[in-house]
Amino acid sequence: MNPNGTRRILSRAAIALLLAAGVLSAGWIGDSPAGASFDFFGEFEPVASRALGGAGAASSDGVSGWFRNPATFPGAGLDLSAQFANDPFGGQSGSLLAAKRADSLSFRFVLGASKLYAVEELDERAERTGTLHEPGSVVMATGLSWRFRKFVFGYGVGLATDRISKHERTAIGWWMDAGALWNATRRFSASLALTRLGRRERAYAEGGDAKGWLPAELTLGTETKLDRKGRFFLLGDLTWPAFGESSAQIGLKWNAVQDLAQFRAGTKIDFAQAKWVWDRMGGSDRVWRPQTEELFAAGAMLSPGDWGVDYAIGVLRDGAGLRHALALRLAL
Repeated sequence: MNPNGTRRILSRAAIALLLAAGVLSAGWIGDSPAGASFDFFGEFEPVASRALGGAGAASSDGVSGWFRNPATFPGAGLDLSAQFANDPFGGQSGSLLAAKRADSLSFRFVLGASKLYAVEELDERAERTGTLHEPGSVVMATGLSWRFRKFVFGYGVGLATDRISKHERTAIGWWMDAGALWNATRRFSASLALTRLGRRERAYAEGGDAKGWLPAELTLGTETKLDRKGRFFLLGDLTWPAFGESSAQIGLKWNAVQDLAQFRAGTKIDFAQAKWVWDRMGGSDRVWRPQTEELFAAGAMLSPGDWGVDYAIGVLRDGAGLRHALALRLAL
C-alpha cells in the first residue's frame, strides 16, 4: 500500500472516530443510564483484561479479546479457556471460550452464566415486595475475524438473558460487535471497536416495557512494545459508553520469562471520578463515588506448556472488597 493510501485510510478512520465519540458523548441512545438494561456484562470480562484494569482492545490475545474487540486473532490453531470469577457482593460467574484459527480466518464461541446472590439492596427490596431477588444471566456469543496484511477485522453477534428473580420473567436481548486492529509496526498496534450494540426484546415483567438498549461501548485502544526484546508492553484504551461516563484504561504487561510467565497490572480512570476529585479539591460539596469501581488490578499468566493458568485480582474503591478471577487455558 502506498503512503498516500495509508494516510487516507488513517484520516478517514480518525474522522469516523471523532464523529462516533461525539455522538456517544451526546447520549445518542438516551439521556441517562436509566434507559439501559443488561448491565451485567462486566461479570464476563476475561481474566487477561481484568488484570490490565480493563485495557486490551489492541492486544493480540485472541481468546479473551472478544470482550473488548472482536478483531483479535488466536495464537494457536485451537484455543480453549474456562473462566471463573467472584466478587465481595456474592456474585459468581463462569464462562467457556473457544477460538479456532485456519490460515487468515478465525472463529470463536463464548458461553457464560452468572448469579448475583442477595445483597443489602436486594434484601431491602425483598422486605418491601415479599420476593427474594437473585439476579441471574446467561450469555452466548460467536464471531469471525479475518487477517489481511497488517489488519485484522472482526464481527460478532450475541444473545443474552437477564432475570431479576425466580418469580419474574426472563428478559432477552441481542447485540452485535464490530472492530478493526492495525498492526502498524512490530512495536505498535491500534484498534477501534464497537461492542454490545443491541436491544432488549422482552420485558422483565408481564406488561412492562419490552424495549431497551444494551450498554454499547466504543473503544479506541493501543498496544506499544517498550523494549526490543518484547518483555514490556504498555496498553491504553479510551472508552465512550452509550450510557454513563467516558473512561480510560491503562495496563502494563511484563513477560518475566518468555513463553512461561507474564505479569499484568492496570487501572481504570473514570472521567467522572476524576471530575469528582477536581471538585473536591476546589471545595465543591459533590460526593459521588461508586463503590463497585476497581481502583487497581493485577494478575499473572503461567504457561508451562500447551496449558496455562491466568489469575486476576481487583481492589475495589472505598474499601468495598476484592474481586478474584481464575482461568484455565489449553492451546492445541
